[in-house]
Amino acid sequence: MTRGIAIIVLVFASTSLWAGIYPPMAEPTFEFANDGTAEPLSATNFSLAYDDRINAMNPATPPDRAKTRNALLKRIEERLPKASSLDVPTFRELTADLIRVGRAGEAIPLLIPKSREREPDYALMANLVQAYALSGDWDAALRNLEFLRDTEPPKDTAGQRWHAIIDSKYALIWLRYHRNIARDKSDAATLKPIPFFADGLPPNAIAIVQQMALDAPTDIFLLWTLAEVNVRAGDYRTAEKLFDRCTNSGLTQPKALMARRAEVQDIVEKLPKPTEDALLPMGDPEPPPAPKGLFDLVNRTKFFALTGAFALIVVALFVLQVRASQRRRRR
Repeated sequence: MTRGIAIIVLVFASTSLWAGIYPPMAEPTFEFANDGTAEPLSATNFSLAYDDRINAMNPATPPDRAKTRNALLKRIEERLPKASSLDVPTFRELTADLIRVGRAGEAIPLLIPKSREREPDYALMANLVQAYALSGDWDAALRNLEFLRDTEPPKDTAGQRWHAIIDSKYALIWLRYHRNIARDKSDAATLKPIPFFADGLPPNAIAIVQQMALDAPTDIFLLWTLAEVNVRAGDYRTAEKLFDRCTNSGLTQPKALMARRAEVQDIVEKLPKPTEDALLPMGDPEPPPAPKGLFDLVNRTKFFALTGAFALIVVALFVLQVRASQRRRRR
């Protein structure tokens, strides 16, 4: 495996309200259905969420983009010194915060004792899996994922059911993919996207890969896989932007990626140009302005003052005209 590939692949996570890496101060990113599926984000909303996750992990994030990172660091500073006395929900957040800001190495020794309890907490086990993967220890991540899969996840809400599906099925595919690359020292030029959907795309395929890419924002292979899923779904414009993100992030060695990118660019070039309506911002259109009345155009006080003055002038002229007529008659 090349050094460039090793740098690109860094993290695995599971964003949710109850387990994994997530911004606890934020609203859920996805809208969930009762059956545990999720609606995919628009290309714009995904890009915004993805950039926020990247900025949270990067110590060099400019101050104007570091709001989320600074909030996480502040909470870590307050909670880490008293980690041993925290209640379980707060301890979950502390370890998730450490992972989200790129300090997984500090989360692992905090989580290991919790994983050895008779009935380990599902969320803390999920965080341990993710922390090992973030540290590049794919074998340890896979071992703990097996323990996680033997633990009954909470499924009280649609969001919890959604994440249970990802943890039980797609996380395993993801970890095995990267473990095999590391173990086999694969030639980067021969790599393929992550085989999540070898048997065909499920209805929520885009949402699944979006979720995993947000959970692991430094894993550019997930962006590549998301681009491929968009191609299979027929959304070539979004796929082109995702391929550009991949190459701009340094993932240029896989021949399959570069060939598909060129193919998609050619398709997009031949597509009809977006209409002006498609370029307008989303949202309800503004109602047309109401016709302006007289006092919308002229100040009411000034109007009556000027009208009164004009009336006095007209009266004075009329009086002068009458007097002049009378003088001419007398002569």
